[in-house]
Amino acid sequence: QNGEVHKTTQFNFTAWLDHDVPRISQLLDFLYHVEGQKTTDSPVLVHCSAGIGRTGTYIAIDSLLKEGRDTGKIDIQLRVQKMREQRKDMIQTPDQLKFVFEALAEAFETG
Repeated sequence: QNGEVHKTTQFNFTAWLDHDVPRISQLLDFLYHVEGQKTTDSPVLVHCSAGIGRTGTYIAIDSLLKEGRDTGKIDIQLRVQKMREQRKDMIQTPDQLKFVFEALAEAFETG
């Protein structure tokens, strides 16, 4: 309306089937790539087909990585609970929740 231009960059992670989990290294590489492309004021929109399983898993890993770097500690259970208060069923399957734990462990271990 006022001539303002908004730039959008889309990243598509295709190695993750619905109700499944990808290889940890693939997702972390993707997450780091997206993080490296962001500017400080640019929001990230994450979505999968239903917006709860893969979306919730990605958001949990991304936000907890940032929290861990900033504070030196994380609370996965509390984060998932808060996410589910905002959107029912975030992180749909037990395998996806396990993946959150494993991906964060690998990310913090490898630095």
